[in-house]
Amino acid sequence: MVTIRYLVIQNGKEKRESSRIRRLLNQKLIVLIGILVFLLAIPWGVLGLDTYTIEDNTDRLGMDMSHYVMNPDDTCDVCAKSCMENPDCVAYTYVKAGVQDEKPVCWLKNGIPDPIIDSCCISGIRTSSGSSKLVEIISLDNPILPSDTILPEDSSTIDRVDKSISTDTKKIVPEVPPNLWNVVYPFMTQAPSDKNVLDFEDISSSGPGEGNQQIVSNQYANKGITFPYPYPVVLDYSKGNNPSKYQGFTHSGTRAIEQCYGKEFCKIPIVLNFTAGQTRVKAWVGYSGNLKSMKNVIMNAYDSSGKQIGQQNAVLQLNAIPTPITIPIEILSDNADISSIILYLADVDGGIWTTNNLAVDDIEFNSTGPKPACEDTQVPSVIITQPNAGIVVRSNKFDIQGIISTKTPLISAQLIITGSDGTKSLNLLSDATVSPNGGEFTVYGITDMLSLGSNTVKIITQNCLGEGMDVITVTYSECNNLTIPFVNIIHPDPLEPEITVRSDDNNKVLNGTISSQSSIVGVQVKVISRLPAGGMKSFSISADKNGFFSTPLNSDNLFKGPNSIHVSAKNSDGCSGEAITNVTFEKRLLKRIAGDTFLQFTQGDPKDTHVPDNGWEYVSHDPGCGLHGNDGIDTFFSSKKPLPFWCDLEKVQFIAFQPNDISDNAIIGFDFTETGRYGVDYRVRGISKAQSLVEVEWHNTCWYLYKDKDLNYAISFIVSIPEMMTGYDLGEPLYDPSVTNPDLDPEVIKMPSGYHIIRKTSS
Repeated sequence: MVTIRYLVIQNGKEKRESSRIRRLLNQKLIVLIGILVFLLAIPWGVLGLDTYTIEDNTDRLGMDMSHYVMNPDDTCDVCAKSCMENPDCVAYTYVKAGVQDEKPVCWLKNGIPDPIIDSCCISGIRTSSGSSKLVEIISLDNPILPSDTILPEDSSTIDRVDKSISTDTKKIVPEVPPNLWNVVYPFMTQAPSDKNVLDFEDISSSGPGEGNQQIVSNQYANKGITFPYPYPVVLDYSKGNNPSKYQGFTHSGTRAIEQCYGKEFCKIPIVLNFTAGQTRVKAWVGYSGNLKSMKNVIMNAYDSSGKQIGQQNAVLQLNAIPTPITIPIEILSDNADISSIILYLADVDGGIWTTNNLAVDDIEFNSTGPKPACEDTQVPSVIITQPNAGIVVRSNKFDIQGIISTKTPLISAQLIITGSDGTKSLNLLSDATVSPNGGEFTVYGITDMLSLGSNTVKIITQNCLGEGMDVITVTYSECNNLTIPFVNIIHPDPLEPEITVRSDDNNKVLNGTISSQSSIVGVQVKVISRLPAGGMKSFSISADKNGFFSTPLNSDNLFKGPNSIHVSAKNSDGCSGEAITNVTFEKRLLKRIAGDTFLQFTQGDPKDTHVPDNGWEYVSHDPGCGLHGNDGIDTFFSSKKPLPFWCDLEKVQFIAFQPNDISDNAIIGFDFTETGRYGVDYRVRGISKAQSLVEVEWHNTCWYLYKDKDLNYAISFIVSIPEMMTGYDLGEPLYDPSVTNPDLDPEVIKMPSGYHIIRKTSS
């Protein structure tokens, strides 16, 4: 006689059957089995038993075989009939319009996922001769159960609990012998064996945002399970920068695995290999980030030859917060031939998506297997090449380099440092610092892992055969006033008022001295802008054997406006010293002006003229035909017509013209004769570029060679102005000095008719 036992699952907790329930359900089961025996004797198709259920406000996630967008007016019956027409379809989910698409979406399934109460959908199960599995689903509110039925809380004698059932779903599921399993249990095609679970709680790791997570590789090799490279990492979601964000995130415990943690645009799948063929592999999946669109989690199953033998998917709905790891995905095989599983993400159109944030927990499988065979004949070889053994470092930051040799992939590589403060470790495989294939490696900027005094530094690696390591000793001794280099900046003197360096000034330098008990190995200059926009420039300089250093200060190494200059020196002991000074850099622009606005013109005759043209001032003085002709001084930039205080005179360009009919060898200039004199010259006076006075002294005569000849000259000025003042009006146009340069283009000068250039000067 077969004894049938039932489990009552209510609000996610199993409850032991009461005797009244047992009697009631055994009676119902006897009737069901009797009907079943009768039906099995008759072809079901003859009876026309192909039908389907309709489960309103119910979603069945996973086990999808295909889906399509429906017509706007299609109902769930259309989706159900699509399932009836497909011999491989055993369940369907009708997603209402406006959830995944503007139109309804129909999902056809080759398995029967657990129901989840959700107003988004309508689901159902096909009941036909080829796929029907009879099950009695009884609500505890169903009138067939007396209202006074008492369900015991004790569940210690219950052998099997289906924990995947939604907390709002209430079921009574019979426990039966394997030969009746397919008749009464709707969720599997075979009787379950003992369930093995990888929950990752035995791997200690850090949390999100902390770094140094532990990888999972061969920790479960004794169960016949390995994770090949690239290895996933284990995350403890109860730790990290924001553990409250992940409260209740994992399916069990606090730990789960992610494949692409901390990697951008990563599409690497999670892969598990089994040494024993499996009939059932189930995982629980979630998403540790925010999902802006729906994604599918795809699980592929492969046999030992690499042939794909199954595929299932589970849906991750869009979510503004992390999606807890509560979504099941499962593949079943009647042949116990599942040798590997691959998990990855895809979008709704089937395109491969990045695996970032895909989190997996509680991987279930039915059979453990032997430990994988190791093809290596020796443990890894490790050689630390830098730093040298016994080195003394002055700061708690150093680099380490080395070489690792291994025939088979590394399954572990760790840096372990032990000192007076204890032991600290760093995983070198999780961030690909060390390749699983070995080779040369460098770990840069190892910070805050040393203790004061002597430290034992180990690189420990492991392949399938065992561990290999190398060990050195590093002493950490902090710098002090005796070992720190002393940097003294002489110019610009930090104790004096801040100087201004101009872009047109090539004489400003940064110099100083460095004194140190040990040799100087490097001098670094760092220039930081003190303006709100900020900025930094850094460059190296050298010091001579006496410690003296010097470097120019110019637009190449300064920012516009106020700057802080940091000079740091490092010695062979690893100690550094620094000094700071401040300068202001003023970028100036060179412009050409005629000076017409700033001219005090001496007009000896009404016919005298001055005309600006293209940055040049053309001046003509008529002799007037007096006894000695006319003479005078034309003045530029006098106190009555000065340049603005921010504008400096940089250069004067002057041209004197000679009448064509007078030989260049004739006496010109200042000819002190009784008949007067003919000539012109200029001079610059002043105490600075900003307070310069330019005087042009000229003389004309009415006698002899120069009788009735006008005296003509042209003059132009190169001035510098701050870049920020380029929009200020000087009262006359500004020109590019190179474009209006007569040395580059003689046609720039407008030659007076009947004259030629006799002299050009520049100062």
